[in-house]
Amino acid sequence: MGTRALLSQRGFLTANLRETGKVQTYTLNSNKLTFAEAWRIGGLILWLARLFRAPIASTTVILGDSSGVEEIPFGDFPQAQREILEPALKEAEALGFQQRLTFSLWSPQPENSLYSCLLGKPGFHSLLLITAVKKGPQLSLQTEVSSELADGREILHTTSTKNFDKPNWMETHYYKTITLKALWDAHQKRIESQHLRPVPGEKEALLTEVRKNHDRWVEYGVNRGFLVPRQSGVV
Repeated sequence: MGTRALLSQRGFLTANLRETGKVQTYTLNSNKLTFAEAWRIGGLILWLARLFRAPIASTTVILGDSSGVEEIPFGDFPQAQREILEPALKEAEALGFQQRLTFSLWSPQPENSLYSCLLGKPGFHSLLLITAVKKGPQLSLQTEVSSELADGREILHTTSTKNFDKPNWMETHYYKTITLKALWDAHQKRIESQHLRPVPGEKEALLTEVRKNHDRWVEYGVNRGFLVPRQSGVV
């Protein structure tokens, strides 16, 4: 089956899965990673697996499609996620940000599901995303500012750790330690004079955008071959 046909079928499947509340899942094909990706994601073990073309945990689900993105009121987030997010949200609000959408992203391990707050600033076409991420037993914050250009490309400034190489339509700038204000200012400087796509105003439209961007990333992984649709992987 050709790539376009595969993605078309996958898009149809995603729409139907969302109606039934089920998630199409994907496994990792380590043989399709670059050596740099294998090192960043799994250290020496995954790098050696890539070198000798020996798939590791190829039956383990690592990701679901956008039917696993669900709007959830902030008050319904788990207590630990609320507690780590609240100070960051107060800081963002003090800088003039307004909360636009709160949502979760399904994980095959429920305790690793992501809980996110999407914020905007009046008069700007950029969005601020603050996510509670579980790394081992600890929760941490991941902050990113993004803008979409009129031609479909995306510019992103983030405190997340680089793992997979990004597609050519995504320009990403990584920061280990940076304040929220400095992250926002760096992003605004980069997009200065760029022709940006306006941010949707309605909550449902924002949720649609979040799901679209998630599926766009999944399609990139399927195209490259490092994400493999699990044939019996609807959960």
